[in-house]
Amino acid sequence: MSTNPSTYNPAIAESPAGSLLWYAVHTRSRHEKKIASELERKGIPVLLPLYEQSRQWSDRRMIIQVPLFSCYVFVQIPLSIQKRVDVLQTAGVLRFVGGNDLGVSIPEREIENIQLLLERKLAFAPHPFFGSRTESAHPRRSVGRNRRAA
Repeated sequence: MSTNPSTYNPAIAESPAGSLLWYAVHTRSRHEKKIASELERKGIPVLLPLYEQSRQWSDRRMIIQVPLFSCYVFVQIPLSIQKRVDVLQTAGVLRFVGGNDLGVSIPEREIENIQLLLERKLAFAPHPFFGSRTESAHPRRSVGRNRRAA
């Protein structure tokens, strides 16, 4: 096993052969439920944490279930090339999350914490994404009438 920091994963190095590890899989936007269903059909254990959100349309209001982690599904697979290929060949799956797209395993304790949060129905909400897809946190400059004269 390589000890190169970009590919070395202590969780994998310490896990017994054949053990199942959790990985995050990046998916196409709004395809999480379909992908989770397809992976389960293939016999791959999946975790897709959902929460309820109220949505308003022009003619109605509904409570819908939305993924807690948008564009991500968690899978539990062994260290097997074939299982990785099975996951990656699922329509809508983009890649494993981690260095070199190989994926970095997620500690079992972290997955258990997410499951516990869901089971206890504690109040929670997703954290907003901070990146290129969001607006700046800085207030916008006012334009027009409200603009101060220099």
